[in-house]
Amino acid sequence: MIDLSTLILDSFTPHIGTAFVLEHSEAEETFTLVEVTALPSHDHPMKKRDPFSLFFHGKRTDIQFNQQILPLKHEAMGEIEIFLVPIGRNDDGTIRYQAVFN
Repeated sequence: MIDLSTLILDSFTPHIGTAFVLEHSEAEETFTLVEVTALPSHDHPMKKRDPFSLFFHGKRTDIQFNQQILPLKHEAMGEIEIFLVPIGRNDDGTIRYQAVFN
């Protein structure tokens, strides 16, 4: 499992357009990483990385996952647990999700 504290914006940028897969007993879903965005950064003695945000599109239209930590599998990154928040629907009815790393 990946240590989230070691991840930075550049850890995800090469994976835009790729799938992060949830294999859960209740439902399976594929989240496609569609955008990686830097967030405003402030100097702080405890700061470990510059903040960034990830945006995903789900594949399904029949289910929406509430905000929670989801165990995802990625072909190159391996297993990673990400706190995803649903932020809206796409025109095709799929759900948009966001993850923020501070």
